[in-house]
Amino acid sequence: MKIVLKLGGSLIVNKDIVPTSIRGLKKNPQRYIKTSVIKNSVKEIFSSLQNTQDQLFVVHGVGHYGHFLIDQQRWKELGDIEIVHTYCDFLNKKVIGSFEKIGFKTKPLPPFETCCYNPMKREFNIKNLWGLALKALKQGQLPITYGDIVPTKPANRGRYDGFEVISGDDLAVLVARLWKANKIIMATDVDGLYDKNPKKYKDAKLFRKINPEQKVLVPIETSIDVTGGIKEKVRKLQLAAKDGIKSQILNALEGKNLENALEGNENIGTLISQ
Repeated sequence: MKIVLKLGGSLIVNKDIVPTSIRGLKKNPQRYIKTSVIKNSVKEIFSSLQNTQDQLFVVHGVGHYGHFLIDQQRWKELGDIEIVHTYCDFLNKKVIGSFEKIGFKTKPLPPFETCCYNPMKREFNIKNLWGLALKALKQGQLPITYGDIVPTKPANRGRYDGFEVISGDDLAVLVARLWKANKIIMATDVDGLYDKNPKKYKDAKLFRKINPEQKVLVPIETSIDVTGGIKEKVRKLQLAAKDGIKSQILNALEGKNLENALEGNENIGTLISQ
């Protein structure tokens, strides 16, 4: 089975500790990384692959390391939007380190260097990233990419003067389609998709299964997310489901949810499927 695993920014970055300034992020960039969560997730991934013949492609979100800098164009305080990539890459190196420490042979795939965005067609081109990923998979390496900024071609006259944000969700769906993956697993810090914020409302109801055509009302988020939040995530996953690619949104902080889902348990979290 071919699985695209997305480790959400809300899972690996502490969203309860929000930078208040560029200076704060710059002074202590390590502060916002949930190192123990990353390590536990990697252990579950490693354990699951011992029991299956699955192939895995990993994507991760970047939380504050991308969203905070893009929101309100705070990167301008540092004078160069490429600083956004620098911080996203910083987080990626920490994630890569956890995988390699447990024995994985990884292949980092920075979107900044391998992808671009066509503003005329309104679409991302990940051809170069995908070519490198295929070689990595054939060599037994684990491809890992992440949310980032990418250059626009032809030159963009929009909000970022030649750059566009590519989210981890974008990459997960694009990779899944090119790879003809069987499933996308979205590892988050909540049990799945709810009709209300479960951290605020006790009567919030969990959607166990959603079909591609189903209209789903999702809660409005207050945290910084410059890529559309949960509403956009669901839309993209429903489009993938129309192509026959299942998706599963789950809480990777609970028990061994991530390991069990990777081993085929679809009774965890929310399933988006035909």
